[in-house]
This record gives sequence, C-alpha cells and structure tokens, in this order.
Amino acid sequence: LLLARSFLRRFAAQAGAPPPVEPQNPAQVMPGTVLAGRYRLDTLIGGGSFGTVFGARHLELEREVAVKVLVTSAGTDPEALARFRREGASACRVKHPNAVAVLDFGVTRAGVAYLVMELLQGHSLEKELDEKTRLSPRRCTEIVVPVCGALAAAHSAGVVHRDVKPSN
Repeated sequence: LLLARSFLRRFAAQAGAPPPVEPQNPAQVMPGTVLAGRYRLDTLIGGGSFGTVFGARHLELEREVAVKVLVTSAGTDPEALARFRREGASACRVKHPNAVAVLDFGVTRAGVAYLVMELLQGHSLEKELDEKTRLSPRRCTEIVVPVCGALAAAHSAGVVHRDVKPSN
C-alpha cells in the first residue's frame, strides 16, 4: 500500500496536479479535499449541526463511499469527538440490509474526524414527500417496513437512533 500511495503521488506530480493538501480544520473540508491520503471528497450530499456528508472515492481501492466529517475539530471538542466515535462504533454493530454499513473511522493528523460509510443510491424520503402530496398505502408500506426492520436490528444491537426523520 505504501508503494501504491508513493506511485500515486509521483504520478499526480508528473501529471501536473498539485499534491493533495490535508485540511487543518473542518472548515477547510470541501469537494476536492483528500482526507488521510485515501478519501477524495467529490460532492456535498448534506449536513447538519454535527457533521457534513460527502460523496467520496477511496483512492487506493477505487470505490465510491460516503464520508461524514465532524464539523468541529477533534482537538477543540473532545466530547464531540467521543460522541462521533460512539456513533461510528454503534453503527458498526447494526447488521441489516436496510442499514448503512460503516467502513472506516479516523482522525487526520490535524484533528479532522471522519466516518466512512457505504454510498447509497437513491433519494431521501424528505425529497419524495416534497415531490408528492400523498403517498399510497402501498408506498407507505414499502418505506415503513424496511425502516422498522433496520430499527429493530439497531435496537437488538443496543443502539437507539435518536434522529429518525425523512431526511435521514
């Protein structure tokens, strides 16, 4: 892996691309940022008061992923970092086809904490509700049954979601 990373850096330098710069704080994280030398953030998916989620690419594995970045610096808010770490560890315990898989967790040398998850395709329930005034009973069942299954798996693993809403 070290040889591959070295090769990629040399190849990028030869191609005229600037070497990736690690962000020094979460405010510097934006599309184009490379975290930990492995995850290139490509598109902003969404965010809230706790974290910002990006569509990203694992550069060495050439795999599309989602990366959630903690909005505060790990060095300035250790309690937020501990909560973020617990979120990742809890999500790893939930095994269900309708629950997102957590793949990695890390903190860059500069203190930017991130959580890597599988990248899901589709749209949020919030978007669907914005586009349609009513959902049929069948569509409601198609949505609610898998969500209840994933929540039941979470509860069985000792995890309480605490933020169930259409945008999530």
